[in-house]
Amino acid sequence: MKAHAEFLQNQYGAPGAIYELAGGKQPPPPAHVSAWRHVVHARPRILPRPEDVDYVAKVTFAKYWKAVDESWCCPSCGRSKQNTVRKSNKGDWTFLLSDRAFYARGERYNSRRAVVCGDCGLFATNIGKEACLTAGAETASNYARFLTVSEIARVVLPQSHGRHNVKNEEADALVTRLVGRITSLERLSPRAGGVD
Repeated sequence: MKAHAEFLQNQYGAPGAIYELAGGKQPPPPAHVSAWRHVVHARPRILPRPEDVDYVAKVTFAKYWKAVDESWCCPSCGRSKQNTVRKSNKGDWTFLLSDRAFYARGERYNSRRAVVCGDCGLFATNIGKEACLTAGAETASNYARFLTVSEIARVVLPQSHGRHNVKNEEADALVTRLVGRITSLERLSPRAGGVD
């Protein structure tokens, strides 16, 4: 019986259907799937000096800096260009942007492009991947396309010049919503093998 249900699940591109047939009980995702968001990023002790920001803007990250105007603020976390400048793991000052397609129901392809800070882009990738793994969906595409910019805003705890932390209770609820959205989008996908 289980083998037949797995066959139907794979044949019709409905991941998780086997659990729906068993009364809607999906197995909990492995604990390591959400481990990334339980890491607490300390508030930075060293802040960029005006000359550091100027160097980032004119030399090392000039391409990104010029891509948005001076009044730009990240539409999800609300940080300004200057507050988004932070140290990389190597200790260099950085300014990264993420130009992505985010979920927008009713729009063409159910998505809308937005330019968010690199930290919100990283968050979108990580939470989207977590939701895909939880849903049992196979995708190697833009994970951000499953969530809205406003959903990011409700879950991240932004820090000036530092990495975002995560409101984990809200993130748990968001993952649950995303699993439903991903499963629904998979059913609508013209390809029965994934949500590419």
